[in-house]
Formats: sequence, structure tokens, C-alpha cells
Amino acid sequence: MSWKIVTLPKAQRDILAILDYLSGFYPNTPRNFVQAYRKAENSIKNNPYSWSEYHDYPLYRRAIAGKYLVLYIVNDEAHEVQVHRVLRGSLDILRIIQNEEQ
Repeated sequence: MSWKIVTLPKAQRDILAILDYLSGFYPNTPRNFVQAYRKAENSIKNNPYSWSEYHDYPLYRRAIAGKYLVLYIVNDEAHEVQVHRVLRGSLDILRIIQNEEQ
């Protein structure tokens, strides 16, 4: 049985910002990101524990979608996965997360 995916508003804004940024490049670039994101999302739906904890912030698990990380939390009781952020892997993700908490 697959898990329910809930994409939180901040992650939705991340995805829209990524698509907006990528639209300035080749026409296939946004489509490639969407395909990579859907592949990661399907993998999370089927087995959210197949992806490891994010080493800098173990509250999150992370899936890889091309050059981006999908940061999520598994809620076993609700049998759902909450996608919190979608960020480029080369960013200082720990700093971004810590700034959100302040």
C-alpha cells in the first residue's frame, strides 16, 4: 500500500521557484526537473524508509530529484509523508533550516 504524500506550502513554493528559475534555460529543463521530482515522489510513496535520514538534520529524510533534495518527514500513524522542503543540494541546507526555526 502506498503512502499518502502531503506537500506543505513551503515545499510548494520551493517547487514553483525552481520551475520559475529553470524556465530561463532550455525548454526541457523544467520538464526534466518535474520528471526527476515525480520519480523521487513515487519512490517515497512506495517506501519512504528507502531514503536515508538527512545527515545534517536527522529529523528529515531526503530523496534526490536531480540536483535537488526533497526533505520529508514520515508520519507512521497517519501513513503519510510530509514534504517540507525541496532545495538545491549545493545550498547550505542546514543553515536554511536553522534560520527557519528562529
